Amino acid sequence: MGTIQKSGEYYEGQIEGAKLRTYYFPYFIFGFFTKLLLLLPENDDTPIILLSRDKPTNGSTYIMEISRLVAEISALLGEDIHKLGELKEDELKENNWVGRSWQSGDITFNLKCVNGHFQLYFDDNNEN
Repeated sequence: MGTIQKSGEYYEGQIEGAKLRTYYFPYFIFGFFTKLLLLLPENDDTPIILLSRDKPTNGSTYIMEISRLVAEISALLGEDIHKLGELKEDELKENNWVGRSWQSGDITFNLKCVNGHFQLYFDDNNEN
C-alpha cells in the first residue's frame, strides 16, 4: 500500500487502481466488527463497502463468535438466501467456508472469510 493519510474520520491509502478508506469504530457492530472499509475505484466503478475487524490480540476467532454473528445478522435481515440456518461447527473446519448471504431490498449482504478475516460485504444489486 502507498502512503496513508489520517483525517479526523478515517485513514486513507492508495492501492492499485483505487483509494482505500478505513473507518474505525469505538464500539462493535453486531458484537464483532470494529471497522468499515471503503474501496473507491479510480475508474468510477461502484465502491466496495465491507465491515471487518482487526485480529484479536490472541490471534483467534472462535466458532461461538461467528455463530453469534450469524444469528445476530439473521435476526436483523431474516433467513439467509441459501437457507443454511445456524452455523454448524463442521462448516468452519473447511478451508473454503461457504459463508452466508442475506438479501434486503437491492442490497445483498455476504458474510465471508477471506485470508482468515471474517468480513461482511455490501453488494448493490441495482448497479447501472
